[in-house]
Amino acid sequence: MNSVYGNEWKDYHTDLLSPEQLATLSGIQETLPPLVINVSHWHCVKNWRVPPRRIMDNLLLIVCSGRIEVELEGEKRILGKGEYVLIPENALHSYGIAEGEESCSNYVLHLLSLLQRPGNLFDCFRSPFRKLHHPEALFEQLDLGIALRNHVRTLGESFVAQGIRVLAREALLDGDYLPRIRQERDSRVARILAFIHQNYTANISICDIAAAVQLKEVQFRRIFQREIGMTPANYLHRQRLLHAVPLLLRGSEKLDDIAAASGFHSTSYFCRSFRKFYRMTPAQFRQSYR
Repeated sequence: MNSVYGNEWKDYHTDLLSPEQLATLSGIQETLPPLVINVSHWHCVKNWRVPPRRIMDNLLLIVCSGRIEVELEGEKRILGKGEYVLIPENALHSYGIAEGEESCSNYVLHLLSLLQRPGNLFDCFRSPFRKLHHPEALFEQLDLGIALRNHVRTLGESFVAQGIRVLAREALLDGDYLPRIRQERDSRVARILAFIHQNYTANISICDIAAAVQLKEVQFRRIFQREIGMTPANYLHRQRLLHAVPLLLRGSEKLDDIAAASGFHSTSYFCRSFRKFYRMTPAQFRQSYR
C-alpha cells in the first residue's frame, strides 16, 4: 500500500516495455509526425479499382467497411474492416474492391516523412499490411480531422498527423516496429546517397555527383532511377526541401537565410518549390507547426 487512503496501490507498469522498446517509443514521440498533405474518406461500389502506379509520397489506405484487394510490389492481400496498408513512396501498387463485394469504404492519406535521414518512416514496419488495435477510435479521429480540415486546412492535417503515431505505437507493442535505415541493393547507390547527404546544401550538380562516385552521368542516372524510383535531380531537390523544415520550425530565421542554408540560390524559387512540395507556403508551414 502506498496511498494515504489505504486499500489501493499505484501501478508503474515497469514490466510493460523492455528498455529497447522504451527507447524506441521515446524516439517515436520525439520525432515530428509525418506531414499530411491530403486525407479523404471514400465510398466505392462494384468494379472500382486504382490501376498500378507509383507516387511521390507515402500512401496510407485504411479499410472502413467491406473488403479491398491490394497489390504492393507483387504481393497481394485482401483487407477487411480495420486493416490497412502503408505504401512507401515510389512503390508499385494498385488496389480496388474485392471480388464479390458490392461496396466498400476507406480512408486515404497522403503523407510525407519529415525525417532528416536516408530511408523512410514507413520502412520501419515489419510488414506494410497491418490491423488496427482500436479501429473505431482512429476512424473517429480521421472523421474529425477531415471536418476540421474543411474549416482550417492546416489544423485538420496537423490533427490527423498526431493520430499516425498510433500506428507506430501499435506496431511497437506487437514487436513489428523495426527502426532501420534502408539497405540499397546496389552498393554504388549507397555511395551516391552518402555523397548527396553530405553535400546537398552546397552548389553541386548531377554531373558532380556522378563524378564523385566515378560513374558516367548516363550510367549514374540509370542506376539511380532504377534503385530509388526518382531522378537524381528530384532526389537532390527533395533533400534540400526537407533540410528547410527544422530551420523553419525554429521560428526565427529569415526565409532568405533558410533558402541559402538549404542549397537554394533564390528565395523566390525556394518558396515556389516549398509550396509545390508541401502544399503550403513556408510561412503557413511554420505557423501550423508552431
